Amino acid sequence: MTYQIVKKDILWGYLSQFFNMASSLLLLPFILYFMTTEDVGLWYVFVSIIGLIQLLEFGFLPTVSRYISYVYSGAQNIELDKVPDYEVDRGINIELLSGIIFSAKKIYGWVSILALLLLTIAGSVYISTLEYSGDRALVYSSWIIYGAAAIVIFYFGYYSSILKGRGDQTKLNKSIVLSKLSNIIITIPLLYAGFGLLAIALGVLMSAIVDRILVRFFVFDKCALETIEAFKIKSDKDYTSVIWCNAKLMGLVQLGNFLTVRSSVLIVSSVIGLEAAATYGFTLQITSVAVIVASMYFGLQLPLMNSAQVSNNITIIKSTFLKSIGISWVLFFIYMFGTITLGVYLVEVLFDSANLLPRPMLIVFLIAAFLEMNHSLCTAYLTTKNTIVFMKPMLITGILIFSFSLCFGSIFGLWGIILSQFFLQLIYNNWKWPLIVFTELKISLKDPLIELRNRL
Repeated sequence: MTYQIVKKDILWGYLSQFFNMASSLLLLPFILYFMTTEDVGLWYVFVSIIGLIQLLEFGFLPTVSRYISYVYSGAQNIELDKVPDYEVDRGINIELLSGIIFSAKKIYGWVSILALLLLTIAGSVYISTLEYSGDRALVYSSWIIYGAAAIVIFYFGYYSSILKGRGDQTKLNKSIVLSKLSNIIITIPLLYAGFGLLAIALGVLMSAIVDRILVRFFVFDKCALETIEAFKIKSDKDYTSVIWCNAKLMGLVQLGNFLTVRSSVLIVSSVIGLEAAATYGFTLQITSVAVIVASMYFGLQLPLMNSAQVSNNITIIKSTFLKSIGISWVLFFIYMFGTITLGVYLVEVLFDSANLLPRPMLIVFLIAAFLEMNHSLCTAYLTTKNTIVFMKPMLITGILIFSFSLCFGSIFGLWGIILSQFFLQLIYNNWKWPLIVFTELKISLKDPLIELRNRL
């Protein structure tokens, strides 16, 4: 199977990223206007709990989608830590595809049950401990609905992995755009009508339902005959253990990334103060958006690189990697230059309650963010070979960064936290994984930019 990315695919990709990031921002003015301070605080509690629960996803989506990419590229088996066998004349192995899909469905079912227990028991108990002067029945109702939306997304996550794996990323992006629009359309009128927290919960639930309906429709569209046939049969083979063994490694990588990046905001707020946390968090938020935008084209090309790995097409792998990472570099450097030169002044003019980090600190922060993005893209490439050799270093580095940031942040403030991240990543991850990939593909640091220039 050949994966080709056209302009409309890129457009839908950026639209999905925009609505993923912008939906909450578009709702924020209405939330602040129509809801009390207590309700706004509870909303942030809801979001935080769901964010922690989402760690249970544990790398299943990229793992399952990678295996499905292998099958659609002619693979006749899947194994741990090895690119599967490839037979060009055999076509798609329906029994193998069926086995992967039903194994993934089983895994997502168990994860959903665990998430349901944590949300209904631990989440509800925590919410019950909060001081709240409003209608508690409304709060619990909102929480149950909000949690139900998360469970819907969890359980049907294997549908997304099917679309992503067989190269239908654009269809997946369309479902994201339309579901986020439904959230906005439902929530704003209900906020105006005075439903408060319940308005947000119902909007999120509607978004989840629309998303899953569309994703399922796209999975079973009339062009996906192999997928339809795979659902009709029941494979005798169970690939749950293979998927789990690979996915748990990616899950530990995600935990390491959480400790490296997202935990820093919690550390800043606890050891330095809320004002510093606002500045650091704002800088981190807009930089994270820049990383997502810069990396999106690379992500769209992963199914193609997965397919090329199965057929051992080094030419396609090399050219795709060079162009994809070159685009990421250029887009991030544009953001980096604009932020350092004009961003500080624009933020001061446009926002009264938001500030970027001071320029010297900002420069170090952005360099660290670029190096983080670069080695993350290289590790994403390594997963196309069905190897997760970077799990232990990523997890160990995340634990060290968390510990050092907690220690030096209390002594040196924001500098202690930023330099802890910068130097601990620089010691190993920043150079190790790019070196492996660039050496394997026999390319130099200038080649991505040369490849990009030649294609323009």
